[in-house]
Amino acid sequence: MGATRPAPGAEGTVAATVTALLDAAAGTAQLQACEAHAGDCVYLSPPAILEPGVRTGAYRRGTTTILAAADGSSRISAEDLAVAIVDELENPGRDRHFTAGY
Repeated sequence: MGATRPAPGAEGTVAATVTALLDAAAGTAQLQACEAHAGDCVYLSPPAILEPGVRTGAYRRGTTTILAAADGSSRISAEDLAVAIVDELENPGRDRHFTAGY
């Protein structure tokens, strides 16, 4: 993969795609390990963009499908993701795999 070059005008696209695929493969392996574990566990899949921001306390909870806003973006602030995690600990949903986003 290191010898692959992006098409003119698409610099960074190939690298981002390869990185996303590697991250997805690692996440899938982690999820499978969690599902195979005999104990009670919960797996969190973050949205596409997780960044510092404002804690609003407002987010949507999903399960196995990435959450996207009307404009197609998939994001949440680190502060609101922390709220979603605490909410999940205090009031667990029935799904053991969840995500959160705006």
